[in-house]
Amino acid sequence: MDESGSPKPNPKDSASYFAVGGVLIEHNDESSICLQIADLKKRWGIDESVPLHGNEIRSRKKNFAGSSLLFMLNQQTRCQDN
Repeated sequence: MDESGSPKPNPKDSASYFAVGGVLIEHNDESSICLQIADLKKRWGIDESVPLHGNEIRSRKKNFAGSSLLFMLNQQTRCQDN
């Protein structure tokens, strides 16, 4: 589960929304997904303990400052969609 936006939207905020989302996975797929995430982090030199927060990746903040991870993820998604 993850959230986006302010839990108390402000009318002056250009993005005055709040959303909660999540992904359900089969228990049998958990270890495979964890291995794929670990592999992605290893290939991109991201410490195993660093969470992959979309906001930090998109805005290239904190652990992703100067990172081209977002570009790679976009390219990978496009390849898989074709």
